[in-house]
Amino acid sequence: MNEYGLSILPDVTGKEVEITSGSRAMSYLGYYQTEVGGNNYITVTVPNKTPGSTLYIVPVRMGAMVLGGTGNVTSAIIVDNISINNNVITLHINEYYRYIYPSFAVFEILGAGDTAESYGIALSDATNYLEISDVSKAGCCVWSGNVTINGSWSIPTTIPGRQNAVVFANWSSPDAALMFDDSTKTISCYQVVGDGNIQPATVNANIAIFSSDFNLELPEYGLAIWNANGVCTFSSKYAPMLLAGTISLNTNPGTWAYCPVTKPMIPVGVNVVSKCQVMP
Repeated sequence: MNEYGLSILPDVTGKEVEITSGSRAMSYLGYYQTEVGGNNYITVTVPNKTPGSTLYIVPVRMGAMVLGGTGNVTSAIIVDNISINNNVITLHINEYYRYIYPSFAVFEILGAGDTAESYGIALSDATNYLEISDVSKAGCCVWSGNVTINGSWSIPTTIPGRQNAVVFANWSSPDAALMFDDSTKTISCYQVVGDGNIQPATVNANIAIFSSDFNLELPEYGLAIWNANGVCTFSSKYAPMLLAGTISLNTNPGTWAYCPVTKPMIPVGVNVVSKCQVMP
């Protein structure tokens, strides 16, 4: 535990979270699904980006297997490059296909807040929840748990902000792949058997679901923060979405990347990185 800061025990996760100097909150900005342009590029402008923040995206659907062409060859049409410049996100598709419709969730990392407030709690070089004027940006964990996925599993219907749910997971088998259908809010589990045969699989998975754009419930005991408009923008009932750090991924297949977080989770999407193996 750090010497300075706040320590909360959210009802949703039941695990201690430290909010200390340097903490940066991740805020949800929206879900985008866009048709590919004629030049193999997709450009999205995020209108509600906070000045001074940094954009991040969580892939949901980044490609598709398309049957066609000479000899009915199946091609993998995928997003092979993503660039972010201020509030403009540009995706490049490896091969033109109009109906791929890549989709992704957009988050921003808020910068350090102005600590010269007349009231409230301030941590140096950290996100100031008093400055969050739009409650739709207050991203937090709304459900977490360990589940057995036997072929498929649907996220609970009772979670708040279910329409904006973004799913993160790690699971027990490096040979299994998870895919998330955003339209049905269902996670499917597959594995390749024998000579390329794909069939349903069963895994044990740790799952965390993050969402936003709902009225935060107050904890029975704990901490809540309201902004100047009287809107609750932080509640210790939920674990806030905080940036733990960033790592660089090697483009070479099968290359390991060191992560400073024990048993990290990855976002679960459709036709994106969907296989997980966590080294002890």
